[in-house]
Amino acid sequence: MPARIDNIAPIAPEAAAIRKPPAAERKVSFWLLGYIALLPYQYAVIHDARVGIADACLFGYLIFNVSRIRLRTEAWRVWHFALLLLFAVGLLVSALREGAVTPYQYLNKGFGLLTLFAAYAMITSEVESWGQLRRAMRVFVLGVTVQNVVALAALLASYVAKMQFSFINYDNERLSGFLYDPNAYGGLLVVALAFNLVGSAGSVPVTRGWLRLFCNMTLALGIVFTFSRSAWMALAATWLVYLVLQPKLAAKTLGIVAAGLPVLVAMIGLGLLSPKRMLDRPDTIQQRVGLINDSLAQFEKHPVFGMGLGEFRAAEGLIVHNTPLWFLADFGLVGLGVFMGFVGWFLVAGFKAYLAAPQDGKAYVVGLLAAYCGMLGLSMGIEGFYQRHWWLCFALIAAAATVARKAPAAIPRPAAGGMRARTWWPAAAAYGRHQS
Repeated sequence: MPARIDNIAPIAPEAAAIRKPPAAERKVSFWLLGYIALLPYQYAVIHDARVGIADACLFGYLIFNVSRIRLRTEAWRVWHFALLLLFAVGLLVSALREGAVTPYQYLNKGFGLLTLFAAYAMITSEVESWGQLRRAMRVFVLGVTVQNVVALAALLASYVAKMQFSFINYDNERLSGFLYDPNAYGGLLVVALAFNLVGSAGSVPVTRGWLRLFCNMTLALGIVFTFSRSAWMALAATWLVYLVLQPKLAAKTLGIVAAGLPVLVAMIGLGLLSPKRMLDRPDTIQQRVGLINDSLAQFEKHPVFGMGLGEFRAAEGLIVHNTPLWFLADFGLVGLGVFMGFVGWFLVAGFKAYLAAPQDGKAYVVGLLAAYCGMLGLSMGIEGFYQRHWWLCFALIAAAATVARKAPAAIPRPAAGGMRARTWWPAAAAYGRHQS
């Protein structure tokens, strides 16, 4: 019996396009993932010079994959080039005023800024989808967590067994990992916690299950044991972002931080820890107040272009522990304006990306904004502009802005998701557009 031919209308091209599987994502560069994973590690070459281990991967990328760099219009604005010009003018002002520039000025500050911009270009060129953004955040969270667990174990051994380690933590009393500075290390942990906690609100979290809980708990415990007031201020700034954009996560954050307090109380009760000695640092407070006053005094003498790049440190022997005031002292009103425009652009770009992103993407953008605002808060207590993890926030916010504009589609689920992994297509179709 011949098969009956039903009068079925052909599928419209639009419907066929919706059912078409997405093109496979380009793999994230090995050099990029290595750079992100190694961000928590520094090596002290000399007392005043530390080398970021991650920069080895950056140089590897520039050697083998430089052709992949793209200056995307969504990621580069006039403020980026104004910042480069500002530092060049700062070096010129220093040379004219002093007759020469020191290695600290042209290597630590000048070349250091170029490496940060190179890393920014690498990240914004490689991250082209929400899935790649999630992978970058995940690698950072796991890399920081692994190093933090080692640092916590070393600190506990110092407290309990009186073991001394010269290569990790600050004087075996405050948690600082391999960054040497407890304040900078606290900022690193705040960024990782913001990525892991807020990103978990999406249907494709940064980490899952017990791993997510373990990361959150150890990162929060690490923030406590830095005994860094600046890091705690940074955590408060991230909490304000949670409160505005994800109120439920704001309550969860308080619970995670509070969970580490019993460990702290037990160590104080056993006499292993003296919070008074850790927190009562009047000499440090007085020193920072003095530096703030001195920076304002120098600004009065050089109000327009400032003293010149690195000149405040040369005059005082120390840097200003406040990033806006450092710009004001070294670069004057012009420098402060460029700094505010530069950091302000990322806040605006992040908020626009949040509005344009799909639900999964919104969770990641909230994490990026929370981490960014945390580092902005940290910069009020230290000179944080050269912290690589803050520039990671810059780059990922710019990448999110690019993805939100060009590919505002749902995020493919990991293959292990079973039925959940097969049901993302109808949800993606509801957005009407797909990643190319």
